[in-house]
Amino acid sequence: MIHDFSAIALMAVLGLAIGSFVNVLIYRLPIMIEQSWSDPTNTDAPILDLAFPSSHCPSCRHPIAWYDKLPLVGFLLLRGHCRHCFSRISWQYP
Repeated sequence: MIHDFSAIALMAVLGLAIGSFVNVLIYRLPIMIEQSWSDPTNTDAPILDLAFPSSHCPSCRHPIAWYDKLPLVGFLLLRGHCRHCFSRISWQYP
């Protein structure tokens, strides 16, 4: 019984982590592809890749701390709001 619960919990955590990464891919890959097509001499445009810039609040752009990035847990603990500006964060992110 405990073995079954731990396997289910492990699969849930793994699923949340993979889902979180896929969400980053869905958001950033089209932007990265557009950047690769644009003028390479344009140094004014911010460079975006999978690691930079790190996750941030969509409203105030403040970086999100590592402990708030825990999939679903951080979102629920903050009740769907930014820790700094208290603006609402979409359910798309968890």
